[in-house]
Amino acid sequence: MAKDPMDASRSLTYVASLARRHTEACVNVLSGIVSNSEAPPRARMKADRLLRWLERQSELERSKSLPISLKRPRNVPLAENKPR
Repeated sequence: MAKDPMDASRSLTYVASLARRHTEACVNVLSGIVSNSEAPPRARMKADRLLRWLERQSELERSKSLPISLKRPRNVPLAENKPR
């Protein structure tokens, strides 16, 4: 029995949706680490670097006109550059 071509389309849409949700969850976790004053400074710096990297990647994806948007939440401060 042949597979329906619409099944492949639906599965690609599902995988894209699932990836987007996991990426949004990752951004939320990293933002929480950056904004947590009790987190170790190195962890805050690393989370900040990852958020910046994700932001750059999303800019690249947008330039390819893919529908992905990852921006740093406005209420999250940047981590300090020096460990305390």
